[in-house]
Amino acid sequence: MSECTTVRVPQSVVDHDVRRLKLHGFSDTSKVAVSAAVYVVAHNAEKPIKQTLLVSKSRVALKNQNISRLELVAGKTLTKLMAHVKGTLQEQAEFHRWIDYVFTD
Repeated sequence: MSECTTVRVPQSVVDHDVRRLKLHGFSDTSKVAVSAAVYVVAHNAEKPIKQTLLVSKSRVALKNQNISRLELVAGKTLTKLMAHVKGTLQEQAEFHRWIDYVFTD
């Protein structure tokens, strides 16, 4: 930490000249944790595409649960997180959700 003298935190993840805004939400799980993250992809008029982590949430996985159940918990966590972002966002945006759940018999 002594080598890091300056930390910059952007006040906004989106510039004023944004043409299109896409939000990509990802969820995943393991036996020990459940997580979800939302990234924003901003397409600007004359600048390169800007990709930024907007928000994430993680929690300790419930004990004695199989991975299929935990993937559903991760999907629900992502859905709630995306709803919060959508309610907070003042811009129109495309929303995409990605989970790696596999249906089994």
